[in-house]
Amino acid sequence: MANEIKGQVGIFIDARTIMVAQARMQGGRMEVLALASMDTPTESVENADVLDPFRVAQAIKSLLKEMNLQPRAVSVALAQQGYWLRTVRLPDVPASERNQLVRNELEETGALPIRSGTVDFLWIPAPSEPGKRMIDAVTYYTNDALVDHMRDALAQAGLQLTRLEPGSISVVRGYLASRPVTEPVAVLSVAQKHSDLCIHDGRAVRSMRRIPSGWADVIAKPNAASPFYTYEEEAEDAATPRQGHSQRDSGLWKLPGETVEPGVSEFRDPVRTASPQPDDFQEPVESVLMRGSFSTDAGFLASEVVRSLAFFAREYPEASKPLYVYVLAPVDVIDKLAPALAANLPLPVKSGDPMAQLQLPRAAQVAHSGIAEGLLPAVGCAIGGDDATLPTLDLSRQLDRVKAGKRAPAVLLAGMAGSTLWMVAAAVASITLTLLESNVRTVDIHIHTETVRLRAERAPLLKRAEINANAKALQAKSQVPASSVLGRVAAATPPGIAVKRLAVGADGKMTIEGDAINTKTMEQFARNLSESAAIKFPAFDTIHQDDKGGLTFRIAGVTRLAPAAAPAGSNPNAQ
Repeated sequence: MANEIKGQVGIFIDARTIMVAQARMQGGRMEVLALASMDTPTESVENADVLDPFRVAQAIKSLLKEMNLQPRAVSVALAQQGYWLRTVRLPDVPASERNQLVRNELEETGALPIRSGTVDFLWIPAPSEPGKRMIDAVTYYTNDALVDHMRDALAQAGLQLTRLEPGSISVVRGYLASRPVTEPVAVLSVAQKHSDLCIHDGRAVRSMRRIPSGWADVIAKPNAASPFYTYEEEAEDAATPRQGHSQRDSGLWKLPGETVEPGVSEFRDPVRTASPQPDDFQEPVESVLMRGSFSTDAGFLASEVVRSLAFFAREYPEASKPLYVYVLAPVDVIDKLAPALAANLPLPVKSGDPMAQLQLPRAAQVAHSGIAEGLLPAVGCAIGGDDATLPTLDLSRQLDRVKAGKRAPAVLLAGMAGSTLWMVAAAVASITLTLLESNVRTVDIHIHTETVRLRAERAPLLKRAEINANAKALQAKSQVPASSVLGRVAAATPPGIAVKRLAVGADGKMTIEGDAINTKTMEQFARNLSESAAIKFPAFDTIHQDDKGGLTFRIAGVTRLAPAAAPAGSNPNAQ
């Protein structure tokens, strides 16, 4: 079962190694629960910048699996080549204004590009000045690309970045947490081309400075040309140790009766016969240089350390002075670096493996191979949230505009994806419409062809139907509206009138013949007909009385709706 709840996980990544450590503070002491390391994949990391996030992510996943860890988030100690350090003296302002004040200062001096990069700082009280309250802001800063690459590598490993801390801070925290006692000390964390010097008074950081000289400047040059007596000459003349000193296996000297902590080597200048006192570094730098105690290979680095110690002693006269200088460097160079510095510094120089005093788990002992593999920065980063000896710093906090800039490509890609989908949909719709239009034209052509064929087949029937329709139309025009005429005649016939014949011609003329009882009924019949809307101008054409006294009459008139002229050969009368 994974043991992620027992401690925090810290990771150190550089071009040489990837170290993962699980550690915690328990009862004021540091406990390392698990360790694992491996060589960094070739050409995947350069100057602390992850060039191949995928391969680095695979290495981290492999180490976590080996340690049986399943963390969701980790802290990363950034190698010293991946960030810059600068100390600026500023007015003491409220905490809410410090970040912007520090950023503005770095941007105005050109140390940081305008509105980019990440910054964090240590806020250290400076010596008081009359009428002023000043502080020293020890600023650490890096570029956004490095932060993005680190986030990308961790994201591909399924991890979130809790904190991206400067490696020298993590190294110093790891060393301070590993000590059984708290005492003033100057910790020199040496990288290949530069060194970070931290002065700690046992309770808090009092000074931090970057020196532009590293172990490559110290061990790369031979010391044969040096006119001064150095540790190499002492090692060559091991058979004749100087009076008042005893010989050590490494060819270096310590004072009689001195004790050395386990895993710690202490170096002193063999030229000095008396044991150095804690205040020796208050000696002016000029006098130290005049002593001629600097070797040609370690001179610049040692002189800058002395300058920093002298400046601290002058600026902070009330502060506790460091009792010694502890050198932290890769194990493959520490054996040459520490003695070279010891020959040129007025304070004792100690070095070694701070982890040697800890009870490491068996698996951790196998993985542990010294500072060169990043053990100290990984452990120091892991305990950053629990240890109060040194504040935590975070270089992963980017400006809002940078975060928005990273979101903008995602939004742009999302918009492009939407536009692409719309374009694809439009293309599909266009093709569909083209096919449908083609099908419509095909159907139209088919219908037209069928229509022509049907018309050709049914032309005789259509002609016959047309003739029949025309005949019916002519017949309707030639017919007389006999129904209305008959109705009016029937309605207008009074008692005593018998209609025998009714004739209506095509020209609208009509005649009514019948018998009457007397002339009064005939006149009544004629008046009734004249009131009809269908018969106009009724008049007696003839009246005849027979031998028996009966009356026979004929009334002539015209209808109101006159039909059209009858066709030739048709019967003009309809009965």
